[in-house]
Amino acid sequence: MVIDGYDIKPGANLTDAILTGADLKEADLTGADLTEAHLEGANLFEANLEGANLTGADLIRANLTEANLFEANLEGANLRGAILEGADLEGADLRGAILTRAILFGAILFEANLTGANLTRADLAGADLEGANLTGADLAGAILPQALSLQFCLALNSDIEGAITNVNQLLNLIKNNENNKEESNIYKGHLKWIEDNMEELIRNNHITDKDKGSIDDHNESRDLARLAQCSQDTKITTNKEGSSEGLTGVVRLLCVEGVLKPNDKGQEK
Repeated sequence: MVIDGYDIKPGANLTDAILTGADLKEADLTGADLTEAHLEGANLFEANLEGANLTGADLIRANLTEANLFEANLEGANLRGAILEGADLEGADLRGAILTRAILFGAILFEANLTGANLTRADLAGADLEGANLTGADLAGAILPQALSLQFCLALNSDIEGAITNVNQLLNLIKNNENNKEESNIYKGHLKWIEDNMEELIRNNHITDKDKGSIDDHNESRDLARLAQCSQDTKITTNKEGSSEGLTGVVRLLCVEGVLKPNDKGQEK
């Protein structure tokens, strides 16, 4: 297959090739040399790039959905905004690669080397990161797998601001974002998922009994804070001496806080 004058085949020498926006869907580039190739916006859907050399390649906004990049060399490659959904990057070399806002949903990154990679705002939901090396990687604001394979990563010295990698970090994010409802709800959603799957997560050693204890302590502290606030609000409300509005407010408040529950007739009990 010849595209823009370049012979697209396994083992091809495409060093510094200009293939911007090229349609390379299902192309077989096994073992090809694409060092510093220009592939911005290229369509590499289901392309076979196993063992290919993409060192320093420009893959900005390229479509690599379900591409085979098994043990490919992507050191220093620019994959900003690239779509790598379901891509196989097992054992790939991504040292220093730029993956800002890249979509890696469901990608296989098993034992991939992401040392020093920029993964800010990247979507890694559902990705397999078991055994991946994230030493010094920037994961600020990245969407990560929910409480699963990150514990196996070597994420030493990584910038993980806004990324969730362990239970204590999640609880701190909930506490630190109490005044930001949108952010807080996201983190609370993660916590609910962990609580709903607690037994399985503990059974598979994804979280520990100590983690469970931290969650229990967090919930107890939250409930005590709610009751303290409820008590304060009740005192303020009942200061309306002789006011039915004040008593009604107390009942409603206690219901909201879970202290009282409505009966079947909609009355508080």
